[in-house]
Amino acid sequence: MRFAFTEDQILFKDTVADLLAKECPPEAVRWAWADETGRRPELWSALAEMGVIGLTTPEDHGGLGMDELDLLPLLTEAGRVAFPGPLLETTAVVAPRRPANPPPARPQRGRPRNPAGGGGGPRQRG
Repeated sequence: MRFAFTEDQILFKDTVADLLAKECPPEAVRWAWADETGRRPELWSALAEMGVIGLTTPEDHGGLGMDELDLLPLLTEAGRVAFPGPLLETTAVVAPRRPANPPPARPQRGRPRNPAGGGGGPRQRG
C-alpha cells in the first residue's frame, strides 16, 4: 500500500500553487476582506478552467469525478495563500453531493394567485 500523492496529483497541485502565487498575493487577500463581495471572478474563472472547481463533480455532470484525496493538495495550496473564495464549500461539500438524477422541480405550494390581479395574501376576516 502506498501512502503518497501520485505524480499527477503533485503536478496539479504545483500548477494551482503557481496560479495562486501570481494571482492571490497578500494584497489581493486584504482587498477581498475590504470588498463587499470579497471575490475576484477572474481568479474563480481561472480555477474553473483548470478543472479545480469541478474536480469532485461527477463526470456525468461535466466534472472530473475525482475524490477528496485528489482535492486535498489543492486545498492545502489555497490555504497557504488564504484564498478568499468558497473553494472548500464548493468542491468538498456541494459538488460531490450532486444527485445523479436530480428530482424534478417541485410545484409551488400555497394559494394560487388570482389571474385577475388579486393577491394571494391572507384572507380578511370580517
